[in-house]
Amino acid sequence: SQAIQTNDQVPGAWALWAQYSDDLFQNEVDKASQEKSSPMDRVNIYKANLYHAESAIACYHQACSKQKDDSKVRKYISRILWLLTFDSVDEVLSKCLEQFH
Repeated sequence: SQAIQTNDQVPGAWALWAQYSDDLFQNEVDKASQEKSSPMDRVNIYKANLYHAESAIACYHQACSKQKDDSKVRKYISRILWLLTFDSVDEVLSKCLEQFH
């Protein structure tokens, strides 16, 4: 994260860090889906890992703002939209995205 901020003009670095955070969140979502847990337990797992989703959204947004390849930008936006489906009642993820506007 610190290395990216030092030279923040490299969209690939932002995308890789976003993918890493996205993967961490995705793994928890998958694990919660496979376990025989109640819907409320799954919601609690999602909430406990929202910081990974928040980091992914912020990094995907940075990658989009620096990327010139439209197909990659569309891919990043689709991941942002997917991550937003896990937003909490407090709208943590939506607020993260709103910071960039």
